[in-house]
Amino acid sequence: MFLAVGRRVRDETFCIFDPTDAGDVIEFGNTRLVERSVIPINVEWLAEHREFLRATIAAIHRPIPGNPFGTKFSSTVQFGTSIPNDRRNELIEAHLADLPEGAFYLAYPPSIWDGVRRGRDRRETKVVASGKAVPFDEEVGSNGYVKIPAPAPSFRNATRHYASARWVNLISVGDLQQRPDPATVYPSNLWSPEYPRLGTSRELRIGREGWVLQQEHDIGYSLLELQDGRASIIGWL
Repeated sequence: MFLAVGRRVRDETFCIFDPTDAGDVIEFGNTRLVERSVIPINVEWLAEHREFLRATIAAIHRPIPGNPFGTKFSSTVQFGTSIPNDRRNELIEAHLADLPEGAFYLAYPPSIWDGVRRGRDRRETKVVASGKAVPFDEEVGSNGYVKIPAPAPSFRNATRHYASARWVNLISVGDLQQRPDPATVYPSNLWSPEYPRLGTSRELRIGREGWVLQQEHDIGYSLLELQDGRASIIGWL
């Protein structure tokens, strides 16, 4: 395995978790959403990966170029929540204890969904995620826009307090025949959301699953302005 190290203040995040535990696997997936570089390690295989882990952390821990204070790069080590604290401490002592101070920091899994614990409308029950698929076959208009359906959830204003409701529409793009050479595949823009600007919404994300539009108002449709292949490459560069 080849790794390019030392590019950021915290260059690598090592997720040590139990792959047989569903909660740990979900936490690993959530971590990949918010951290740029994540390396998974099976907690049962940590002994076999000990030298790799130590060597990578040591290689990253070097002075940041141009920093006058001697600040060094560091790594992050994150344990799955299924691993008891006593066992975490034992693993750290056995495999990471004598690394230089500041070479790595312990982190908790990211809190993607924080429960609201104040006010009279706080939720004490589980949040149920739901989804709905809506197929569509639309033509691109003369102005370059295509109008596609935008389904909305039924929970809008469920409390009747007119609070903001937000959801996402995931667009899985197939072959487009209405325009010559349409661009349907883009690199992920998770860290550079300003491009591409394909929709009227400012919150467009490109990921593995497709194009994600973040919604707040239910108007029944979304508008997308498609690009041809040449324009998309020029815009990206």
